[in-house]
Amino acid sequence: PDEIGNAGETFEGYYACCALAGLRGASLPHRPLTNVELLGFDDLSRTTEFFNEPQLNIMAASGYWIVTQDPNDGQVYTRHQLSTDNLDLNRREQSVTTNVDSISYTFLNRLKVYIGRGNVTPVMISIIEGEIYSVLDFFSNFVVQDIIGPQVVSYEIVQLAQHPLLKDRILAIVNIVVPYPLNTIELHIVV
Repeated sequence: PDEIGNAGETFEGYYACCALAGLRGASLPHRPLTNVELLGFDDLSRTTEFFNEPQLNIMAASGYWIVTQDPNDGQVYTRHQLSTDNLDLNRREQSVTTNVDSISYTFLNRLKVYIGRGNVTPVMISIIEGEIYSVLDFFSNFVVQDIIGPQVVSYEIVQLAQHPLLKDRILAIVNIVVPYPLNTIELHIVV
């Protein structure tokens, strides 16, 4: 919302954005933040009274990450963790983008130590392969919470070789499958 309140005081809506950034920073990168409580606020009237449910649905479909309030217990929570890039699920779900960013930065930090310090040789390609497998094995086996699972579900090194045209680089293509947030449970009871 453009304004948010706590204890009778009203603040600019960007304070909610700061709280969301803090929530993301304190969470595992692949932890979904849909329906998660957002502490520090008790008045979301600019969401709950200003917009009706169809209007909120239209905003969510456009990529707005809505913070709202439960009318029964007053809990402030995130309605759905969305990004403004709603082209596909990989870009729309915020936990997917932060997870891929986390994995990418880990690869960057693990592989940058070889840039400018070695040559493109079969031995170097083997070293890079070992580093890639090490990172992927870690991300696919390390589990903090069972309901969240690992950051990588499965992976495959598709290509790892000297670049065919740019001979001073190694081309690595890695396919990964990341976990997706559980947004819906579809249960059919048949009698």
